[in-house]
Amino acid sequence: VPLETVTGELGPVFRGCYSNCHEVKRKIARATRRLVTAEKLGISSKVLEEPWKELCFNHFHDILPGTSIREAFERDIFPGLGSVEHEADKLIDRQIFRRTAELDTSYMQEGGVYCWNPHPYTHRSIMSFDGFADPNRNGVNFNVLRDQNGNEIPLQLLPPAPSYGPCGVSWGKLTAVIELPAMGEKTFAYGVSKKEYPAIGFQRQKELLNRLSLEVFFDNSRTWGFGLVRFDSPVGRMELLRTEEYCNGPVCSVLRSVYKFRNSEVWMDLYDYAGISEVGVKIRLDWHEAMSCLKLSLKHKLDGEAEFFSGSCAETVCRLSKNNYDWPAKEWIGGTMVPKTPSSDEYSMIDWCAAESDGKIAAFMTPDL
Repeated sequence: VPLETVTGELGPVFRGCYSNCHEVKRKIARATRRLVTAEKLGISSKVLEEPWKELCFNHFHDILPGTSIREAFERDIFPGLGSVEHEADKLIDRQIFRRTAELDTSYMQEGGVYCWNPHPYTHRSIMSFDGFADPNRNGVNFNVLRDQNGNEIPLQLLPPAPSYGPCGVSWGKLTAVIELPAMGEKTFAYGVSKKEYPAIGFQRQKELLNRLSLEVFFDNSRTWGFGLVRFDSPVGRMELLRTEEYCNGPVCSVLRSVYKFRNSEVWMDLYDYAGISEVGVKIRLDWHEAMSCLKLSLKHKLDGEAEFFSGSCAETVCRLSKNNYDWPAKEWIGGTMVPKTPSSDEYSMIDWCAAESDGKIAAFMTPDL
């Protein structure tokens, strides 16, 4: 029997619950990626069976949306997800150690890094982790990575979460942009180079900042979002107080902007990495506004009738668009039929959402949702 084709939304209710409890979504997304990475490294399905079962259990409809009470998350859910990630990390580390033990690392006279690409395509990766830039304490920081052939790429020290590492020695996030072959690996030695690599500056972030805003809407939809279709009652917009050129180097620059709305403050850092087409966004909130929804908005500047797509469970969903509705679609508002635009309603998403028009795309990628 041919399967029926359904056009339109499959989840028209409870839209508010998709945005609750970011922490559980972040933990599930990370644990999922770690298990998939373990599989790609060749860990057997039998070994990974129990971690997968624990992870899948936490996709239950009162856990993943964040609609359980806080005590349930702290006592049962977070420890269970932590066990999944810990087991995956342990297996990954063991497999990586076996691989690196077979490599010739004699050229790494002062140490180095091993990088592996789990994807079936060439990937330009951002490598960044806390470590010592001057482990020998001779007053000269490492500033490049060198492969076995002597080719070098710039290495930059970004500010770490804590100011000091073990024994009170200064450290930071050792950061580089690395090209990796499909399902392949590379090793690099730490090095010091006299070559001058120019800083990349803040042009891209400043251009983007003019198109970003933090919008506040009235929200009385509670946990489940009964009857929620869209947030259509704007309360105001956060005021941009100041911007700071926080970091600037050959690998990465960070432009920090500080916003305020009533009793709340938001810090937003925009990251530009050399050779990476996307701009990274990191947001920290000190939020005290009851009955409100905060949105990060982008003026995408796309021409024509844009179509709207979003990630879903292992698939791409074309939302309201000219291809699956008689364009322009219309809806009843206040007893009148009015045109409906692709971005007029609230939709859930996984990983990303994008608007497309005439081959141009504006998108948000959020790999912890």
